[in-house]
Amino acid sequence: MTAEQQTRLVELRPGVFVSPGAQYDIDGDGNGDYSLSDTTDSTSWQTGLAIQHNSQWTDKLSTSIGYRADFYDVEARDALAPQGQIAASDSINEMLESGQISISYQLSDFITTYASASYNESTSNSMAGGTTLGANNQISSQNFATENTLTEVGIKYSPNDSAWYVDAAVFDQKRSLRNRDGSNTGIRTKGFEAQAFYDADPYWFSAGYSYLDARYDNSASSQDTVQVADAFDNSRPDIIAGTGIGAPNFASFAPSNSRVQGLPEQSLTINGGIAITEKWKAGFSGLYTKSYPLDYLATVYIRDQYTLNINTRYDFSEQTSVRLDVNNVTDQKNWRPVFEGGYFGSTLVYPELPINATLTLQHSF
Repeated sequence: MTAEQQTRLVELRPGVFVSPGAQYDIDGDGNGDYSLSDTTDSTSWQTGLAIQHNSQWTDKLSTSIGYRADFYDVEARDALAPQGQIAASDSINEMLESGQISISYQLSDFITTYASASYNESTSNSMAGGTTLGANNQISSQNFATENTLTEVGIKYSPNDSAWYVDAAVFDQKRSLRNRDGSNTGIRTKGFEAQAFYDADPYWFSAGYSYLDARYDNSASSQDTVQVADAFDNSRPDIIAGTGIGAPNFASFAPSNSRVQGLPEQSLTINGGIAITEKWKAGFSGLYTKSYPLDYLATVYIRDQYTLNINTRYDFSEQTSVRLDVNNVTDQKNWRPVFEGGYFGSTLVYPELPINATLTLQHSF
């Protein structure tokens, strides 16, 4: 870091510089002198009341309606105040509400349909889950004004005296995504999900498919740098023509309805198992995801990829069991984004573990 960058940070220990969780005007010019982060020592007390009523109107028609109110009492204090400064702190009280309604109707002995809608207000916290102080060293009331909505319609086909069923649903969801700079971005997701399940002792099997169209809801977006090439120089143009701008290098994009990066549009899951004996069981699971962009401009993608896992479990008694999980049995070189929404997608991507195993011994008292 340059000397100028260091002056905008707190020296935690020799050579280690961090951002404080609040702003301070050291030189008295009316402007804050520090680069801020989400770091605070915060405490949140939540008291809630929930009411739900279920009604069976006829043999085929039923409804459910519910309401919840939550009272928040929150305090936040800068945990990394500069030396010689009184740590900034603030408190706030807020009431958040939510509600839901659902209707279920049985079309026939085999077919059941439902429709549901929900609304909830939620908190918008720091990336670590705490409550932040804004540039004015106060807790913003907007941190307690995040609105989310969901509407969903579904159908289930389950023949009588049958070992299988299938169901499907379509939904429309509006929610908020917390950005690294403390702002919120609106996300609207429309999707379709379907599942088939078969259970006939000693076998069981399920398969599910999901399609998500997640887009920014006329909202701005940000990421670590404008494009992947910014994180590289041009010393190996045969691999990538880097710009040499450097990263991290905060980049923002105008409000749009562009696809949200870092989320697969299509995925397929399978799960199954067999009871070899009354005490010994074995199973498997698999996940396939269609290729999807890591960054906002879609200059780099995670390719189509899949993961297969196997497991076995033995019950010594009702209290004691041992389980062995072998993950990624085909040793695929898979990748995943650092966070949903892809803020780091232009600079970072995580490799998933190669083939690995976990042995778990469990005893219940």
